[in-house]
Amino acid sequence: MLYRAGKKKGVTYQDIKYLIMARSDAYPLEILEVGSNSWKYGCDYISLFKFENSLKLDEMQDDPYLEGWNALNAIFRMQVYSTKEKYWKRLNELLSALNPDYKKFLGKFDRKKIIAKIKTEMEFETELIKNIHVMEKFGFKLEVIGRQVHIGSGGFIDVLCKDKNNGEYVIIELKIDKANRNVFGQISEYIGWVMEHKAEDKHVKGILISRGLDNKLAAALKTNPNIETVELKEVLSELGMKLK
Repeated sequence: MLYRAGKKKGVTYQDIKYLIMARSDAYPLEILEVGSNSWKYGCDYISLFKFENSLKLDEMQDDPYLEGWNALNAIFRMQVYSTKEKYWKRLNELLSALNPDYKKFLGKFDRKKIIAKIKTEMEFETELIKNIHVMEKFGFKLEVIGRQVHIGSGGFIDVLCKDKNNGEYVIIELKIDKANRNVFGQISEYIGWVMEHKAEDKHVKGILISRGLDNKLAAALKTNPNIETVELKEVLSELGMKLK
């Protein structure tokens, strides 16, 4: 679970807002990205559930069943904490009471299925990198520069390329499911990072390969012509692949 603390639009928050799952080992954050009292390491993760009604710090402190929980005693300062099962169960009870949909989510949650999905994305990524020439059919003549490129402030660029025609950087983001609006912000962040750290503020393009787009993402993409989309099934066909 992800605890957050901060202020937005004049409102201070200290709460558990997301259930997340790590999808990478820990990696060091760039020195310039962190202060002396900040995290020195991070990891790539996926968000499994957003709590519309978050669990607030004072609610946790007032709950007798959470007494003795090490993370709460330290007010979640600067550490990752191992949580005993009794505290984990209580947190889920409290969050389920606040968010009825979360209880349904837990009933259907399949950790193995999510891990299998991550592995499938990695297999697709590997085949695409080995056969990057297939992107020529979609108008992109690319050279692979890197894979899972860490951007320093958190997150990874799936595939970083250069356009063979003009030498410009190209970011490829892979999604084996339908892409949602969050992907727009993700790719935009990656483009900005490459412009600042590698491209010297020159033009950078993003390519999203996914199993379609939701309506909100489709609308957002109309505002940025530097992000293009390619249908997943068409790339799989060129690679001679079928997803499990």
